[in-house]
Amino acid sequence: AAGSPAGVFRGHTAWVSSVTISPDGTWAASGGADGTVRLWNLTLPDVEVLQPMPGRTPMVGSLAFSAQADGVVVVHPGGVAGGLSL
Repeated sequence: AAGSPAGVFRGHTAWVSSVTISPDGTWAASGGADGTVRLWNLTLPDVEVLQPMPGRTPMVGSLAFSAQADGVVVVHPGGVAGGLSL
């Protein structure tokens, strides 16, 4: 129905500050105040967490997929950046 969520993403233990979708629409990555980055497969009927990945600080500021969707760039507050290979 219009205005209804298509699905619910469960797994973070604190608020989410960033979500990004891969260029091909297959994956989503989310990160936030619990310090983890979570990878979600959007092609599954029941979307689930595939792999929780610990962040480097207690907070994830922003995320972006690489153009080839083979990695995620993670930026923490204060400009500390890291990368995760998929």
